[in-house]
Amino acid sequence: MNYKINLYTTEGCFACSIMNDNIQQAINSIEDFNPEYNSFDKNYCWKEILKAEGVTDFPTMVFYINDKISFKLIGIYSTKDIEKHIRDVINK
Repeated sequence: MNYKINLYTTEGCFACSIMNDNIQQAINSIEDFNPEYNSFDKNYCWKEILKAEGVTDFPTMVFYINDKISFKLIGIYSTKDIEKHIRDVINK
């Protein structure tokens, strides 16, 4: 399986910084899980991408399996909640 996580943020967003840290901690806490991880500021991202993925609020985490969206988290989540969402999907 090919896993990818994109985090969409906006400049000066404190919640976005926290979400970035929490996602990285969740990734590191899951053994043998090495997704591609990207963080994009909405001001430097193509609007077509944001529209196609339905990203309107920030932060938004989009989780992909084999280049298809599996789930999205909008807003701020704890490391444990992010980890649970990821584990639920990769352990199906």
